[in-house]
Amino acid sequence: MADLQVTLLPSPTPVLKEAWSPPPPDWIKLNCDVKVGDNSMCIAVVARDHVGRVFRVQTAREDFSDALCGEAAACCLAVSVALEIGAKFVIVENDSSVVINALNGKVSRWAIDNYVSFCTKNSPSFISCNFIYVRRTCNFAAHNVARWAFAHQVFGSIPVSDLPNNILCNDREV
Repeated sequence: MADLQVTLLPSPTPVLKEAWSPPPPDWIKLNCDVKVGDNSMCIAVVARDHVGRVFRVQTAREDFSDALCGEAAACCLAVSVALEIGAKFVIVENDSSVVINALNGKVSRWAIDNYVSFCTKNSPSFISCNFIYVRRTCNFAAHNVARWAFAHQVFGSIPVSDLPNNILCNDREV
């Protein structure tokens, strides 16, 4: 019997993207973020198709101000939007590594367990659902929408045509 030699090579460090990119054909990408105020916050979701076209913007007011819970609630809103539109292939992107790690089962944080449970329970409704951590530079549209909606107290499904022209940009904070 020949000796089996196993060589372990170090895994490369993942390189995080610096700019937003569209999902593959047949997939949707839902970027989500939160704007926290003193006693309330706004969670926001921007849904785009494989050519980068925004086809849904959804916001909600939450009457608490914990940023971690707000980021998790934004992911739940993204899952809810995907369920509502009948999506089958879903990518949820968020700029909180703690929340994304919890959603992917890498860590447990009791403060967001209910949000993680909601997403985990509903993920099998899709053929594929991925929760991905992205840098803020890949999440500007959701960040901008959350800030704008919080400042103007605009909540619910927002027609894209009702948003300021520059708010859905992918390259900067407005």
